[in-house]
Order: sequence, then structure tokens, then C-alpha cells
Amino acid sequence: DEDEDEDEDYDEDFDEDEDEDEDEDDDYYEPPPRKKSSKRRPPPRRSSGRSSSRRSRSKQVVMYRQGPTLQEKLMKAGKKMVEQSTTAAAAATKEAIKQGSGAASQAKRLAKERTSSDFEKLLLRATAPNDAPISPDDTKILLNAVRKFPTRSSAMGVNPYEKTLHKLWNKIAEPDWRTTLKGTTLLHHISRDTRPRDGRRFADYFKVLKRARKSRSSKKKLKYSYFNTKAVSASLYPAGEPYAAHCKSYFVYVTERLRCFTARFSELQELVQGGEDLDVESVIGRVEAAQAMMGLALSVECIIAPKQKELDNLAEGEPAPATPNFVVCATELLVLDDVRELWGLLTTLVERIVSGGDAAANMSISDRAALLRWWLETRPAVGAWLATCQRSLRSAKLKSDPAKYDIDMMDGSVSVAKVQSALSRLETTTGSSAPPAAVEEEEEEEEAPVEAEAEEEASA
Repeated sequence: DEDEDEDEDYDEDFDEDEDEDEDEDDDYYEPPPRKKSSKRRPPPRRSSGRSSSRRSRSKQVVMYRQGPTLQEKLMKAGKKMVEQSTTAAAAATKEAIKQGSGAASQAKRLAKERTSSDFEKLLLRATAPNDAPISPDDTKILLNAVRKFPTRSSAMGVNPYEKTLHKLWNKIAEPDWRTTLKGTTLLHHISRDTRPRDGRRFADYFKVLKRARKSRSSKKKLKYSYFNTKAVSASLYPAGEPYAAHCKSYFVYVTERLRCFTARFSELQELVQGGEDLDVESVIGRVEAAQAMMGLALSVECIIAPKQKELDNLAEGEPAPATPNFVVCATELLVLDDVRELWGLLTTLVERIVSGGDAAANMSISDRAALLRWWLETRPAVGAWLATCQRSLRSAKLKSDPAKYDIDMMDGSVSVAKVQSALSRLETTTGSSAPPAAVEEEEEEEEAPVEAEAEEEASA
């Protein structure tokens, strides 16, 4: 019996050892404890089988592997794309500023064109900041609208002449040099191609706006007054600096033409065709205004395309010189026609004086001599400017009639020798009529010694 009890105790001990071995196996396949993190997570589920322990081991290996995760790679790639896009955007912005107009301003201009009136759409389309010239159809529409201004002015709430000048000035004062030139070109067409009475009304309201110090639309104080010459060059983008001289000289010529003359210099044509009803002051004033206009026209800079060697020798960062495009050539052609017409009218006056006609009967002899002298002095400058202007047009691949703009052909029957001969005759005539003043001076010189002698005798 004792042996049986010992055997039973031994079997129970064996069973307990066997249970302990099974518990040790379960502890052996338990996955290692996870590291503590800031966020508490539920403890791992206990498993008693070998397969579950192996799966947990493989998951642990994946969780703690070396190298960046997929999320980190995506974040790195996204950051690189952002850097590349930022660099590209900065380069595009720099290039847009260099060209003088950004995509934002163009989008704003298009949006304004879609929501504006027909007249505003016309001006926005005609003054677009690109290298295309103003369409002849747009110019024709503008001139037809101006012809209807007198009949519409009573029914409209605003003055159409002043409103048009206000809108054109806003276009001229824009920072893109092409818009500036196109706005000035439209003003040139208004001064040149409208009826004289319309031109005079524009001239009157031009003077009114020149004196204004507040905007006609917002009533705010203006930084620059209307049609201020300084504002034309000060408002340009840096890319338009090579064209600043041309924009400024052309603007000065057009505004002075608008102020002094209408249509095709109708005031001077009236003087050439007769002018007997005009007084001497009006005649001399118109002749001097025409001479001043010729000087301003000759001061308009003609841009000639630079040679390839000049472009190759440019230093890094140095701005490229101005090159003539269709916008520039359109302004030069208008000034070229004005010079031809103005020189022809003044030469007709000179011819009448040379031939001894009565066309200049209300001009004094000294005024006639002054006109002939001016003609002889200005003629070489006119010939040189005509040649330079045609050279500029040829550099832009545009052709002009050389005979039409040749100084000898424009002189007509007048020659330099005839004008010099007539000038010498007039100077001789003025010389014979001028001596009374010289005689008085001689008499004063003779009286001075006599008075001196009388004073000496009195002192003696």
C-alpha cells in the first residue's frame, strides 16, 4: 500500500512537472514586450500556439525594420515637388516682370474687357500690351464714335470728350511701354484724323484736364496731373526703360499737336490758302507754332535695330537695347506723314515769298526774312531725320517710298539758291530801312563830345 501511495504521488508530481513544461513552452513563444510610447495601447493578446507566436515574431520584424517608410518617402517627394514648383514660379514671375506685364494683369485686363462697355472694350483691345499694332478697324470705329459725340453730348450724363481723354490718359500712364505708345497713337489719330471742330473741342478739354488736380472718376488727388510728361517715363516697367526716350518725345509731340493744331494742320492751311482776313499777330503766331511743331517732330527718336555684334557683346545682366517693332513703327509713320505735310505747307509759304506773291502780304519784311532764314537752317535737319526714320523702318523689315519722303522732292520748285537770293534781297531792304536807328546812335555819339567840351569850358 505504501508503494502504491508513492507511485500515485510520483504520478501526480510527474503530471505537475508536465504542466509546468507546458506553461514554460507557452512563455517561451510569447512575443517580447513592446516599447512604451506616449499613447497607451492595449496589451498584446496572449496566444498559446507555435503558429501564432511565429506570426507575431514576423510582425515585430516588419515593424522595427531599417530605412524610411512609404509615408516618409511620399512626404519627401512632395516637399521636393513643392520646392521645384516654387522655383519655377519665381522664375516665371521674374520673366513676367522683365517683359513688363504679368499674367495677373493680363487676366485682370481680360476680365475688365468682358464686363465693360463697347467703347471701353475698344480701348482695351486697341491698347493691349503686345507687339501687334492697332487694328485699322479699331481706329475707324473710334473715329466714327467721335463724330457722333456732338449729337450725343446733350443726352449723356458725362462729357464724352473729357471722358475719352480721361480713359486715354489712364492707358498712357500704364507701366507697359507698348500700352503707353498705343494710347498716345490713339490720341494722335484723334488730333489728326477728326474734323477740325472735334479737334478744337478735344483741345479745349485737354487744357481743362491739364489744370485738374483730382481724378475725374474717383475724385481722389492725383499723384501726377493729367498728361504729365514726367509720369509717362516714371510709370514704366524696368523692361521699358530702353523705350522711355521714344515714349516721352512722341508723347510731347502729340500733346502739343493736339493743343496747337487740328486735323491736317488746318490752321496753317488757312494761312497758305489766303489769310488776308488774319491779322499780323495771328499770322506770326501760326507760323511760329508750325516751326515749333517741326522742331518737336524732329526730336522724336527713331529706333534702329542693333547689330548682332552689339547684342553678343552685352554684359551679363545688362538690358538689351531697344528694337523697332510694329508698335514703334506705327508711331514713326504717323510722325513721318506729319513732317511731310508740315514741311510742304511751310515750303509753300517760302515759295510765295520768293516769288513775290501776295500770300504773305500781311507779314512784315523782317518776318519774311526770318521765315526764309529758318527754312535754310532747318532743311538739313529735316533731311537727316527723314533718312534716319526710313532706316528705322527698313530695320524692322518695313518698306516706304523713298521718293515720297525725299527732301528734294518735298521742296518742289523751291531751291536753296532761290531762297538764299530772296533772303539777301530782303536783308538788303531791311538794311536800307533800318539806318534811322543807327543814325540816332551816331547823333548821340556826336553830341557826347560837344557836351564834354561845354563842361570843360564851364569848369575853366
